[in-house]
Amino acid sequence: MSKRPYPPELKASIEALLATADEAKQKGMADFTEPRFPLSAITAGLGIPEVTVRNWLTRNQIDLGASEGRQKGKWRLFSIRDVLVIATCFHLSRLGVPVSVFSMVYSKVVGLARMYFSGPVGMVQHPIGLLYNDGEWRLERTFDSGPMRVTDDTSPPICIMIDFEKIILKTLNSLGLNMRFVRAGDSVPDSE
Repeated sequence: MSKRPYPPELKASIEALLATADEAKQKGMADFTEPRFPLSAITAGLGIPEVTVRNWLTRNQIDLGASEGRQKGKWRLFSIRDVLVIATCFHLSRLGVPVSVFSMVYSKVVGLARMYFSGPVGMVQHPIGLLYNDGEWRLERTFDSGPMRVTDDTSPPICIMIDFEKIILKTLNSLGLNMRFVRAGDSVPDSE
């Protein structure tokens, strides 16, 4: 049994659609990684002391793209990815979580945000994390609903619940990027 080839006009339409989707994905990722926010805008929007971020940078305690390609005598600029890392670390530091654990958590936040910026994808329903220490720090990724939801049987007796979506949306909104996650079944307001 041989396959029938696509009609040329259908094949061209499919290729154009795929090219448009790829362009949108690349633009979204460029928006995500492009350094454009000064430290003062980040700290003012999130309520984080500048000295805290400067200490993390000086000590190389968090991985930020703002350190790469920085020219001497120029202001350091931060990307959305960097801002998410800073916001996540600040929340954790206020709860007494050691700096050595930060990357375990912010890598999950950044991974979910990267999915959001790469274009329409099947986002999971409200992912959360449970951070706890049972001799060593662990982060369990789970959900607030569905078959993998957090239950009394699946959660440790004492843990820190991390709402990944809330961190992402609150951080983006503090930068003036009013966004929200849209999922299947959500009503989308008409654009004006």
